[in-house]
This record gives sequence, structure tokens and C-alpha cells, in this order.
Amino acid sequence: MRKTVVFLMAASLALGAAADEPAAAQWADSLVEYQEQIVKDGDTVVLIGDSITEQGFCNKWGYYHLLTNALPSVRFVPLGYGGFQVKSWSDMERDSLSNTNRWTWYRNPGWNLKEVFDGHIDVIVIFLGMNDILQPSVSNDAASFGKWLFDYATFVKNLKERCHPRAIVLATITPLTADTTSPKNRVRHQLNNRIRMLVEASDALDTCVMTMADTGFGVADGVEETRSANSGYRLVPDFVHPDALGHKILARELLAAFGCEEETEKLLCEVDDDLAEKAHCGKAGVSVRLDLVRTWRPGDDEFLYLLNYRVNRPVGLAMSEVRVVLPDGWTADERAMVSDEGAFFVRGRPKSLVTPIRIDAGAAGVAVLNIPAPWKVCDESGEWKVYTATQDYTGGLAPGSVDPYQLYFGARENTLRCFRRVKSEKARDVKAVFSHQTFSATLDLTLTLNGKEVFSDSLNRVGKNRSEKVVRLEEGWNDVEVKCVHHDWQRQFSFDFEPVGGDDLSGLEYDIR
Repeated sequence: MRKTVVFLMAASLALGAAADEPAAAQWADSLVEYQEQIVKDGDTVVLIGDSITEQGFCNKWGYYHLLTNALPSVRFVPLGYGGFQVKSWSDMERDSLSNTNRWTWYRNPGWNLKEVFDGHIDVIVIFLGMNDILQPSVSNDAASFGKWLFDYATFVKNLKERCHPRAIVLATITPLTADTTSPKNRVRHQLNNRIRMLVEASDALDTCVMTMADTGFGVADGVEETRSANSGYRLVPDFVHPDALGHKILARELLAAFGCEEETEKLLCEVDDDLAEKAHCGKAGVSVRLDLVRTWRPGDDEFLYLLNYRVNRPVGLAMSEVRVVLPDGWTADERAMVSDEGAFFVRGRPKSLVTPIRIDAGAAGVAVLNIPAPWKVCDESGEWKVYTATQDYTGGLAPGSVDPYQLYFGARENTLRCFRRVKSEKARDVKAVFSHQTFSATLDLTLTLNGKEVFSDSLNRVGKNRSEKVVRLEEGWNDVEVKCVHHDWQRQFSFDFEPVGGDDLSGLEYDIR
């Protein structure tokens, strides 16, 4: 593992130029370079953020408590508001100039914003941007990124002029889903580039030091390290909020940005130990991951999948051959490797709801991955795309799951259509089930079966996560289309057929042609 801190200083804070300039350059991952310590004994450090900062205070394992324990002589003030974006925080800070009733949502103890911002502050940490992408308040284009940077820079400027801090630390945005190439994570990368641009544009002669904590890369690095070895463990359980280990990584990155070398080293060792434990879970075995971002469809009868595997070999057991065991009709570029880490390219058409693929490492263990049947999905652009559920998203590998943000950046309110064909050897009644596995969703769902609308209902985050109705499948092929009208920022949902009266649905065949 590596740790990150950047101290970047440039000639001037050119807000206009930075706001309009697209981030064509790609910044390399930074190295640890401890500069002058910017957080000192007796300082007051204000943490400005969203629900991650709120949870960092409200959970005893959160990064606020880790920082407080690491630097007991420093006073930390955690201002976390769930759902808040850069512009909403900026507006609230302006409102607190005169409004004495602006408090943190948590009131035990809670902080009055006017008192905080008008009081003595030495260092400000800004950890925002997640909700701008989730909800979203940005579009996937350079002009929108520039406007976001302008709002961010204005917020920083207002805080500098009002609070007169000695230093401001800008934290990069942590991952959204474990799929680093998803449309939302690509936008996250663009916004993080803008944060770096703002730090680069800071004035080297300014009395307020501007620096960066690469919390985004730290968490992304931890996600990749653990999921490559243990695909069942999620460092970010809901793909938005890091767990206790994730908060250790956040605290480590912030301590590094503060220039607190001894404290960072101590937490770095703890993180490395925890990562090793989570990755291996103390057990031998095989971990396999279906990398669907790199899956495509070469022809009507064949899909190509990339299966990444890793073998956690028991002590004393020699390396042996690792084989992929495929169903009839499936092929692989290689059937065996002598390596504890690798990837198999496999080809085939998943006709069943799930198609089992085995990775056999002999005495080290066997892993079985069930490849879900695909969907065809289309948003308001009119472009149909092939979709397969993946463990990198909220619904996991559940074969009925659809998380459109695997394919589309999306808007706060739009419509998605999902299509697949289902073949039944006889006419039968089945239970049609709508469900979702998000913590914030408002979804209007409609099922059309063989061209006729047969079921519709709404799901939301107030406890209604499932709805069902008995419908009839005809003998032969049935056209199944699910329409999802989405009114909030999360949109994962599932549609499944379940048996009625002891029926066995294992013989159903699936296709998207």
C-alpha cells in the first residue's frame, strides 16, 4: 500500500480560466512528500462534508474519531450533511452569515454554523462532490465540469475571506461503485482533476496554504486490493459510504495531508494489516470476479467474459495448475494456467437464468461464479445496450438486477426500458416480482408481457422495496419488457419470475435476440 499527500502551489487563483478549461491532462498518482506540518497542537480544524463526514462523526469508528484519537490536542469540528453538494453547502455557508439557526443535523453535541465560521479556525477540510455526481447536479460534459469548479472555487474563496484559515485541504471524491470505468466514476475522475487544478492554481505567496488529500485514490486503491482477493467483501458496502476500514483510509490520507508523519505511519500499518485480513480472511481458497465492464458481444450467439481470479494458497502448498471448467458449448482462450493470479477469457451464450463457471485450483480450492442472463436496456437516448448484472453494483450478481449506471451516467429523472425473452416449455402461472436494493430510490415500474401491460407499481425508500403479482407465461417464447421511471438519484431495481404452487422454473430459457 502507498499513501498520498500533495502540496501543489502555482502562481495565482485564476478562477475563470480554470472553470472553463477541460481537464485534458491526466494526473499521475501522487507520492508521499511530507512538507511542513500544517496542523499543529491547539489548532481548530473544521471538516466540511456530506453524509460520509456525518457518518464519520456519528459512528464511533468514523474518520472524525480516528483523527481526534490520533491528534488529541487538536479540536476537530465535523460539519457533515447527508445529500449536500458543493453549491448547496456554499449557499448554506452564505445563509449562516446572518442566520443563527443553522445547525448540523445531529444536535448531540451539534454545531452552530454561524458560531463555527465566525470563530477561530486554523485549518479547513472540504470533502465534497459525491452528491454532485450521484443525484446528479452535473452533466457529463466539460461545460458542466467547469461550472462545478467555479462553484467549488467560489466556496473556497468565501471561506478564506470569512474564516482566515492558515490552510485549506481539498479532499478528492471517493469511488461510486467498485467499477472504476463506470460512467459515474469517469465523471468523478474529471471532478477530481478539477480539484487538483484548483490546488495547482493556488498562490504560493498566499498566507493560506492550499493542499490536497487524495482520499479518492486511497479508497479506490483499498477497494481494488480487497476485491481482487476476496470478491465477497465490500470496502464500500452500499457503493457510496465506506465501512470502518474505509474510514481508516480516509483518516490516513487526511493525516498525510496535514503533514503528521508519525501519526500517518501508525495508521498506515493498521490499514495494511486490516486490508490483508479482509483480503484473505485468514483462509485458503479461490476468489473470482466477473469483469463485465470489459464484456462485449461478438455475435448473436456468443458473449465474451473476463474472469479475474486469485488463489490464496495455504502455507506449504506448492503452486499448481488452475483450470476453468465450462458448460457444454462454451470455450476459453486458455483452459489452464500455472499462476496464483490471472484472468480467463470465456465465450458462450448464457441460456439459463444463471450459468455456472468453475475455477479449480486443485488442493487450494474451487470457486463457482454464476454468470447472470443478460438484459437489453435503453434510456432516453434511444440506444439499446447489452447489460449483465455484476458484483460491482448494488444488486450484485442477482440475475434479475439492473443498475443502469453501469451503462449510463443518467439524470435525476428519466425513463429506462429493459428487455429479455423467456422461453417456457408450457403455459404456466408465475409470480412477477419488482424489488430494489438501494437506500434511496423512488421508482415507478411497469411490466409488459407479450406486448400487453400486466403489472405496474411504485417502490420507494420508505420501506416498500418489493411488489408482486401473479401473471401468465405462454408456451414458447415470451417477450418481457420492464419500464422504470426514475425520480431520484439511485435507480437499481430487480425484476424476477418466481414459482407458483410448487412449480420449478429451472427449465426456463433466456435470450435477448
